[in-house]
Formats: sequence, structure tokens, C-alpha cells
Amino acid sequence: MERRQRLLEWADAKGAVIIEDDYDSEFRHRRQGAVEPLRVLGGEERVVYVGSFTKSLLPPTRLGYAVLPPPLVEPFTRAQALFEPFPVNLLEQKALAAFMAGGAYERHLRRMKRSYGRKFHLLSELVKRELGSLVDWTESDAGLHLFGWWRGGEAEYRAFRSAGEAEGVRWSETEAELGGQRRFGLYLNFPHLTEEQIREGVRRMVRGGERSGQRS
Repeated sequence: MERRQRLLEWADAKGAVIIEDDYDSEFRHRRQGAVEPLRVLGGEERVVYVGSFTKSLLPPTRLGYAVLPPPLVEPFTRAQALFEPFPVNLLEQKALAAFMAGGAYERHLRRMKRSYGRKFHLLSELVKRELGSLVDWTESDAGLHLFGWWRGGEAEYRAFRSAGEAEGVRWSETEAELGGQRRFGLYLNFPHLTEEQIREGVRRMVRGGERSGQRS
């Protein structure tokens, strides 16, 4: 919280605007420790708050939004008219507005939160228990994936990934140089999976660790 307040103070001092992309914020899976958006913390004049309905609705709808500081509303409106002279997804926008006005969107979101929350907690518990010796899983309270840093070196990670693919399980990954060391990160997505598929996926990752010699 203190760092976020300092960021707002910096923006005030520099006359800067912060773009806050609150991705996946609808899906907070723990009641404690929720992080308030910068805009709520006093950043009404310095924060452009953007979000999307892609994850909470169907991805093809491609609907997003921006909550602007009052002085930026007119410039943004003129810029949009210049670059997008014709309304985008007008029919979908009207349908979503009606969906929200009747309270259906909130009910839909509550159902999704319950479903995704169960999957989030299940996957978190399983990977920390079964794969915690291989991956340093990042603590998180929101979102639709889990992330962790591989604890070993590149050769070991490549062997683990290949063994996992042989078991029929794949994940998204990233690479970064941290402290002069090349690190590998794993993203595990779960919304599209059933709870049994999550259990089976972790079992396959465990077998992949055993096949590659990373886990006995």
C-alpha cells in the first residue's frame, strides 16, 4: 500500500498520468489482502483505469473500458472519433448494458467467481504440495492462472518440460535474467479445466518430474 501511495505522489509531483490495467481483477479468490485500485486510493486525477470483459464474458466480444480523469474525457473522445469514426461492437455494447442494468452480469460474475475460486484453491494446493520442490510458486489472490519460477537450471527445466509434454501436459512459459541468472517461469491456466482435469494435470506433471529425474 505504501508503494502505491508513493507512486501516486510521484505522479502528482511530475504531472504524470498512470495507466492502470486491472487485468483479471474481477476474480479475487481470497477475501483478505485485496489490493484497491490506484484510482480508489486518491488517483482520480492521475489514473486512467482500464479493463476488459474478455475474461468474464466471451473472448470474441472484445469489449473493454477506460475510466478517465475528468480533464481527459474530451481529448480521449476526440481522439477516438478521429481513429475510430464508426462505433465498435455497438450491438454488443447495448446488449452488455442491458445485461448489466438488469443485474444479470453481477449474478453471472458471482457464479464464475465461485467456480474459478474452487479451481484456483485446488490447483494452488496441489502444485505447492506436489511440485513445490521444483517450482517457487508466487503467492497470489487473484487471476486465472498460477505462476512460478523454476528453481533449477536451464538443462533441468528443458528436461522437465519435455517429460511433461510426453505425459500430455503443457504450460505457457517465460524467460528472464534475474540477478545475472537465467530464470524460467511457468504459467498454469485453469478456467477451462474441470477439477478432475486439474488433478490429472498435476499428476502428469509429477510423473514428468520423475521421468526427467527432477523428482523422486
